[in-house]
Amino acid sequence: MNGEELFRKSSKYKGVHWSNTHNKWVAQIQYKGKQTYLGLFKKEDDAAISYNVKATELFGEFAHLNEVLTPTHVLFKGELT
Repeated sequence: MNGEELFRKSSKYKGVHWSNTHNKWVAQIQYKGKQTYLGLFKKEDDAAISYNVKATELFGEFAHLNEVLTPTHVLFKGELT
């Protein structure tokens, strides 16, 4: 991690932001006017993956997903293919 990443507060990903309180990345999504907390993550990419999984669940083919490499095991909830 370089110095720039240490001090960046906003994320390059949709639904992800930095929490100064927890010193971790937060993933959230809004659906039908309600904000849903998805969790705290050490890695920004992991928070983005969490957002993608939930967005796909909620919006299906219409989801606006983050461009991040998604491990297969995350998409299939632990089942490796």
